[in-house]
Amino acid sequence: MRKHIAFLVFAPYGDSSSQVNEEKNKKLMIEIEGGYYNNPRFFGPGLSHSVRLDRLISLVRDKNGEDVLNTHTFWYANTLKDNYEKSGVVPWDDVCECIYHPNKSEVKESVEMSDADFDNMWRNEIAMEAGMLYGIDAYNDIRGY
Repeated sequence: MRKHIAFLVFAPYGDSSSQVNEEKNKKLMIEIEGGYYNNPRFFGPGLSHSVRLDRLISLVRDKNGEDVLNTHTFWYANTLKDNYEKSGVVPWDDVCECIYHPNKSEVKESVEMSDADFDNMWRNEIAMEAGMLYGIDAYNDIRGY
């Protein structure tokens, strides 16, 4: 029987999961002892998604420090153990599930918009919806063409 190995793989926030094999990201990789789905620490009766997420975040914090949680996204990956041991690479199509994104909500971007710009934005939106429902003539009527 072919054995699988489970990892948490990392890439900087905003990069895709195809970046997990870059050298700087491979150093952050964490093997999940006992697997992911078969591991009672992460899956089983009574474990909610939030409890599982808290436990995975705690694992990452213990292994890689707090800073990684502010700068990197991490995914669950499941790959064949033999292939990984030969190549040292997790194929991009074995990266299964995005687990965590850093919280970027603390960054407040203030966007000031005048009333005229706001009204124009909504006129455009209404015109596009009318165009999708009733065709180009409805779009042109609302836009005033």
